[in-house]
Amino acid sequence: MVMGFAVLNGGVCKRPRGRSLCQLDSGDGRSNGTAVVVGGGPTGLGCAMVLAKQGWDDVIVAERLPGYGPQSSAREYTYALKKRTLRFAEVMGFEDQLRHEGVAIDRLLLEVIDKSPERKRLEMNTHGKDGVLYMRRKKFLEVLTDQIEDHYLNSVSIMFETQCDVKNDESGRLFVELRNPKGDLVKTVLPRLILACDGVHSKVRTAFEKTYPQSFGRKIRSSPSAGLLYKAVRIKGEALNTSMHTSVILRGGRIPKRQYLQVGLFPSHEEDARRIGSIVLPEDNDLWKIDNCDDCYDYFQQHFPRISVRDVIDRDDMKLFLSSTPGRFPHIQWSTRFHSVRENAAYVILGDAAHSTPPDIGEGVNCCMEDLHVLHDSLQRHGDDLEAALQEFEKTRRSDVEALMRITRYAHPYLYNQNPLMKKLWTMELALRVVLHKLLPAAFDQHIIFLINEYSYSEALRRDLRTKTKIYFLTVAGLSALLYYLNI
Repeated sequence: MVMGFAVLNGGVCKRPRGRSLCQLDSGDGRSNGTAVVVGGGPTGLGCAMVLAKQGWDDVIVAERLPGYGPQSSAREYTYALKKRTLRFAEVMGFEDQLRHEGVAIDRLLLEVIDKSPERKRLEMNTHGKDGVLYMRRKKFLEVLTDQIEDHYLNSVSIMFETQCDVKNDESGRLFVELRNPKGDLVKTVLPRLILACDGVHSKVRTAFEKTYPQSFGRKIRSSPSAGLLYKAVRIKGEALNTSMHTSVILRGGRIPKRQYLQVGLFPSHEEDARRIGSIVLPEDNDLWKIDNCDDCYDYFQQHFPRISVRDVIDRDDMKLFLSSTPGRFPHIQWSTRFHSVRENAAYVILGDAAHSTPPDIGEGVNCCMEDLHVLHDSLQRHGDDLEAALQEFEKTRRSDVEALMRITRYAHPYLYNQNPLMKKLWTMELALRVVLHKLLPAAFDQHIIFLINEYSYSEALRRDLRTKTKIYFLTVAGLSALLYYLNI
């Protein structure tokens, strides 16, 4: 049982107190489902809310997992919800609940614990005027589910442990088969709208690309952080003797040189018994080869001699960490098209299924929520004209999404210390941009990691490239003047 829901009969879920959230019955009959949302993550649930608010009275959300709790420590992570998510929450009417459940931070408070006797503390205004709301993924899903239950119960049905197959019948009409984990058919749906919200490895998007290659394709770009493995480890918050509202970095050494270890902790509620520590490392790091609790404790202790690792990480939490399969950061990739309208149905690709990046600058979930905000506004403006609404959605989102893909390639890819030299060069550039902006704010914009908090992705990219160009020409001019002065 997860978050108050039970999964019954391969996809039918009900609340324990008898109030049904899912109205579908098992069987192979047909249903005139208006919209099928594939994927029950933040994008899928938010999408269902948008459709229900715009008057779609039969929205089916199909989620392949059995519930919303983390299935492994690789999925137990913290979101940094920024202005794009907060604006979507405001439009949908749940901003107050979101702020109540999250941890609001307006300035970066960072504490570094390494081998040195003294802890390093840093305070910096990096979050923009709207600040950042830190929230665990599971809690964010709970907030969205509560909204559906409280406001859209008669319009939205959620099916757990459900696989979706998108097919065409003999006449060319599109239909969706919903199946339980055993592969048995639960329901066949003739939808008016199909929305692929099933993440980076979207099966629905892949099916669209194979069936309609002239409409759907994908662009993939490399990134220095792509391919890194990540896991989360639960850490006793009080054992670190730090404020729960402070971000913490446990920074280990390089033993041997390339086998470094670093754990990052985001702010958490004071009442949380555990904080979530994120570990991001290359695939060849020795940590991924350890399968024994005691060996793992020893490995951590070797890197973090200033803390007692056995007091900080409970043995059950260490076992959970070791038993989970690490996740892998994706390449930068995005779909060449986000929608297509066919004779009997329209397709839309949203969220990570449409665009995904490594989480270097924490914009993944925020970009997804902006997708939903734009979709909401487009549907509202065009009413029953679905094709016009989706065309406007595509036109509005494309330039911003492509800008974010470009930004992510260089904004902060060495955050995880996988290349110390490149990280130092990035830090030097950041310091230079901060100084130039303070001296001549009208001439030099802030670094890109600050610009994305104030402007659209397209405008942030434009301003950043303009400033980079100015710095380049000033550098060339300065070197030329120096060479002339030295008569070289």
